[in-house]
Amino acid sequence: MDYQNPAEVTSPKDKVSKVFPILDMGEGKYSVAFLDWDEKPAVGMRWNGGKSEDGTKHPGTPQSRGIPTWWIVPDLFELPILIAVMQIGPQGPGIDVQEARTRLNQGIQTRQASISNDTSVQSDTQLNDSVEKAIMRIVVQMKRNGQI
Repeated sequence: MDYQNPAEVTSPKDKVSKVFPILDMGEGKYSVAFLDWDEKPAVGMRWNGGKSEDGTKHPGTPQSRGIPTWWIVPDLFELPILIAVMQIGPQGPGIDVQEARTRLNQGIQTRQASISNDTSVQSDTQLNDSVEKAIMRIVVQMKRNGQI
């Protein structure tokens, strides 16, 4: 099996549904898609595979027993990947660019809102600010004492 249209990558069947590719760079390159994993919205990525110079066919990565599958992007990395796809511009054979842009905008807005509403993220930011201030106080004190 060589390159396969990412819209047709629906394995494992009991996990993946509603695949909507937003970027398909073609054979030997990569794809990004919105999909449902265990009936929950997710972002998937994969290397499309294809034929090597010696004619060997590869189903891409990830794959299971030669069947193309998706790598599910962890929540932490979804937003930067979606922003990168928006900057590149949704593209690829069979991709509805206008619909992909609409879904990308919605996906980016949803993820940005969840980050701004996530108190653990705010707490981490506050902690980082207080750590930074403590480090600066130590540096200033060390300068005063001629230690640095």
